[in-house]
Amino acid sequence: MHDNKDIVGKFRRQFEDLASVVDAWWVWTTENLSEFKLPDSQKHWLLYILLPVIYWHHQFQKTKNPEMKNLYKKSWHKAQAVYAVHPITQTMSQANLKHWRSWGEWVSNNFHRASSAVEGRNGMLSQCYRNGRGLSNKRLSALTVVHNYDTRRWDGSTPAERLYGEQLPDLFEWLLKRTGALPLPRIRKKGAAPNPLIIQTVAA
Repeated sequence: MHDNKDIVGKFRRQFEDLASVVDAWWVWTTENLSEFKLPDSQKHWLLYILLPVIYWHHQFQKTKNPEMKNLYKKSWHKAQAVYAVHPITQTMSQANLKHWRSWGEWVSNNFHRASSAVEGRNGMLSQCYRNGRGLSNKRLSALTVVHNYDTRRWDGSTPAERLYGEQLPDLFEWLLKRTGALPLPRIRKKGAAPNPLIIQTVAA
């Protein structure tokens, strides 16, 4: 079949851009891992043994396509088999395993489809373009509060908690306690129902 619209060519030309998103996530993951000062053997175990198990499990749970679900499930079982017999898995304490599984969940959840960031950004900008006013000072303040008090790292801590060194109340629960009763919706006036027996006047 001849590709008159060069659909395959267009897709192939996007490989580099799509791969760059994966590269960015991989660099971010390795940089985050370097903060722990771990030996190379444990870093290898985290990146190439533990993460595949968590990642393929997420993909297997999320997809609704039966064919893809079957492929993801096979990859998950294969990664599980490698993980189970690895020496670090067998010698690490349960507390440390739980800790690194939590880290792996956090890292894996930060990996999205290549277009997710673009779609999210375009969705937010479309609202700004529609109202024609950009971001107001109140909206910027609200976004700052959400970032400092509700954005959580893999260990569950927020930027504000790490800055002040103490546990802070949950932002959503804090707002609920201080939010009063919401106003009731406006009651619309009921218009007169048209009578189908009345014949409308028509021009002669």
